[in-house]
Amino acid sequence: MPERETNIRATLANVVDNRFEIGVIGQIKAGKSTFLNALCELPGFLPADVNPWTAVITRLCFTKDQDHAEAVFRFFTPEEWAQISESRTTTDRARRGKEDTSGQDGSEDAGLQTERQKIAERAERQLGPKLPEMLGREKRFELVTSEVLEQFLASGDFSDDAKPEAGKYSIITREAEIFLPLGSFSEDCTMVDTPGTNDSFKSRSRVTAEYLARADAYVLLINVHQALNSHEADLVKDLLVGLYKERMIVFINRVDQINDGKDSEKVTQRVRKWFRENYPQYEIPVLAGSAFWAEQSLGLKTEIAQDFVNKVRRDAVLSQAVTAEALSAWQKEPEFHLDAISKQMLACSGLPEARKAIAETLLCEKGRALLDSARGNLLAQAEALAQEARMVATRNDEDARVLDDDATAAQMQLDQLETKRARMQESKVQLGEARQAGEGELREVLEEEIKTLTNEVEKCLREQASREGKAIREQGIQSWKRQRPVDTVRIRVELENTFLNRYQQASHRVAERQKNFRKQIRRHLADVGNLGTVEIDVVLVLPIDPHPSLIALREDLALDLGNGLYRLFGGQKKRDDKAIQMEDIIKRHFENTCQALVQEAWQELKKAVEATIADCRSAAERAVARIESDMEDHRQLYTRRIREKDPTVIKKQVVEVRARASQQREIGARLDRLAEDLRRFRVSEETQDP
Repeated sequence: MPERETNIRATLANVVDNRFEIGVIGQIKAGKSTFLNALCELPGFLPADVNPWTAVITRLCFTKDQDHAEAVFRFFTPEEWAQISESRTTTDRARRGKEDTSGQDGSEDAGLQTERQKIAERAERQLGPKLPEMLGREKRFELVTSEVLEQFLASGDFSDDAKPEAGKYSIITREAEIFLPLGSFSEDCTMVDTPGTNDSFKSRSRVTAEYLARADAYVLLINVHQALNSHEADLVKDLLVGLYKERMIVFINRVDQINDGKDSEKVTQRVRKWFRENYPQYEIPVLAGSAFWAEQSLGLKTEIAQDFVNKVRRDAVLSQAVTAEALSAWQKEPEFHLDAISKQMLACSGLPEARKAIAETLLCEKGRALLDSARGNLLAQAEALAQEARMVATRNDEDARVLDDDATAAQMQLDQLETKRARMQESKVQLGEARQAGEGELREVLEEEIKTLTNEVEKCLREQASREGKAIREQGIQSWKRQRPVDTVRIRVELENTFLNRYQQASHRVAERQKNFRKQIRRHLADVGNLGTVEIDVVLVLPIDPHPSLIALREDLALDLGNGLYRLFGGQKKRDDKAIQMEDIIKRHFENTCQALVQEAWQELKKAVEATIADCRSAAERAVARIESDMEDHRQLYTRRIREKDPTVIKKQVVEVRARASQQREIGARLDRLAEDLRRFRVSEETQDP
């Protein structure tokens, strides 16, 4: 059938054409661009000296259809740029003492505003009257050079004697897409270099959140010099809110700057312990290495190789990872053994382990899901096609029997067929009623689960707000202000956990209702099918996405705890009144977040429900149409037999029909074997060690 062929082609295309997306995240100066250069085997491609205030979201799209590097750079819109440039006015007011922007009470830090002022001033100085014309537009290059990337991605320098072209457009560049040949990759994939966790541009942060929401794996880079100190630990917690931790790989970078390898091992163990304690339900790989070593190994220079060898000789831990043969050969004839040291440097960089961890994460999180989905769809199609072949064979057998009978028997069959045609109308009504009832029940379950999900998320928010209110009641406002207990990260983490737990429960119940609805429709279709020898289409159940978008939790949610609020808390108000006010502020602040999460769940569940309903309707309509067509074919067959008098012609027709029946039975048997192989594939996959 054309529908089945379309489904099979779509299933295979989903596996073949699907591309993996990997996001690289971390603080400023963690070495993300250097890591990507090494991972993609493009040494020096991305500018590595990126300033926090001009970091550009960069997507490296590797595809088999690309034979050279192309790029498109998208600039801030006028509205987005206005938010940046307007900070100058705020900073000027702060300097005149008319507004407190010190950040001591929750308002934006004056340092951020000062840097934004530098950005706006430099952009106007470099671009002049062209600046307004460029906003909201994009610039495309059919050939990408290092000079182009330097202009659009590099940070440049804010000093007056800076190079005029370095970072000329990076200030106003919102995001960049670079299209590259596959190179060292075997399949299409996308690497995303994101701004640091403390990037000050909200518009870039939003784009980053959107990219990470659909990423299949994340590599979190941590600077070994700041590895989860108290400040960075808070930033990492904030960064991981709204990300699926099972997709995470942690890479502790810059170990080449550590004098003693034992210190690196201690840092790695401490970071692993921190992740186990804070995310005990996930097994997050924690690796340590040097993106610098990995990148340099791709085109190693003698002086860099000598520095590496010197470090190996000083470091007892590192020396155990490098072969004595390579060191000895280098000592004797360094110019002839650069390649050997390059391989040792790559091995010590941690990049091979990082690649392996990324591959395993992609396999677990997306690869297996794709294969399992394809297996399920192909199994359903194989079973349906096998059933169709058997039914066609049965119909051919019946046709042969009718042809082989005399005209009187054919007349009897024709009379019985007319009776079935009359019953068909009644069966169609019953099928329609059953389908409508099932659709109503399915939508009712969806409504119930969304209502429950909404209540649970709102309850969680109330509990978090009550926690702050309780602190004010117990400590008093002055003590509470000194401790600054409002932790938006903790609130978002609690909302995330509550939402995901309840979403999984809702998904399970909706999926069960989908399966029951599918069974009901197939049962009624089978009853209708008894009226005519015709295949019944497979009714597919669209899987519910287990990973709804959590982008709402990654919005900029700094509570407005400025002077205005604290003045509101002044005077003779009772603690209870102040506590109630704080609870209301928190609930209002996170109200949109909760609504966005529920809306995301609604869209995902509704998409699956409506797809199942549409598929069942289509299957029912096709089945009824084919049964009616089958009845008409038989009516014509019986009529021809009644009229046909030549036994030679009749015998020839019988032989042809029986041959077709035999052929269909063989096709059905082969499809049965294919279906069994697909079922065994699933069993063997489930029994493998994780």
